[in-house]
Amino acid sequence: MGVKRTFIGKKGIIILICCILGFAVRFLKYVFYPVQPRDSYTYEIHIMDWENFDMLKKSFSPLSLCLLSLPSKIFKCEIIKGGIAVNLLLGTLIIAILITIIGLLFKRTDLMLAGGLIAATHPSLVRFSASFLRENTYLFFILLSILYSVKYLKDHSLKNIAIVAVCSSFALLCRLEALEFVIIFLVLLGFDYMKNKTSLQRAALHYALYIALYSLTLVVFCWSVDYKPHKIQRIETKFDFDDISMLNTFD
Repeated sequence: MGVKRTFIGKKGIIILICCILGFAVRFLKYVFYPVQPRDSYTYEIHIMDWENFDMLKKSFSPLSLCLLSLPSKIFKCEIIKGGIAVNLLLGTLIIAILITIIGLLFKRTDLMLAGGLIAATHPSLVRFSASFLRENTYLFFILLSILYSVKYLKDHSLKNIAIVAVCSSFALLCRLEALEFVIIFLVLLGFDYMKNKTSLQRAALHYALYIALYSLTLVVFCWSVDYKPHKIQRIETKFDFDDISMLNTFD
């Protein structure tokens, strides 16, 4: 029991140190290099269109834009600056999640520290956190999916399946690449069965539950933000009409 408490204590210290370092690096990156990538302004335009016209183009996943626009809606700040604040927070939490995953898999504080330091200073992760981009929202939810998948493989609890389903569904709502996790989770269940840690019937039932909750999350979220096919057609038609109007103006 004493060894376990010591490990948890060291883990907490490692997470704290790496998160403070990671936040500082990300914040300094934004302060000294505030220039945003071109996609940032594209996202800003679509957030404004979504708010003003209740329409969102199908090429943009809705959850990322919802999260990035929250500070501007709550605190009435600039959309891009508010979104960067969200990414700074998510980028710091990503470091903690990565360290926790390493701790669950290997139980070694040296690997946790090494992984945490790499996550805190990795150029791509730092850039994602200091920019108005969708990557951090995707990474946050996909890493949560991995974390609770590891926990599920240890205890096979239905609670962890539910969390994995919701988080992986949210990841898909941030970036379409997250769809691959549906197959990854199936493979994990297959390995679990091959190692005789679960029965075929239970693995099949748990995967069916995962798919059901995954689908339900997608439907409920899209319904709640009114992200529907007819809305997609409306905005595409709007752009077509705008193009036609411009052509008529020059005639």
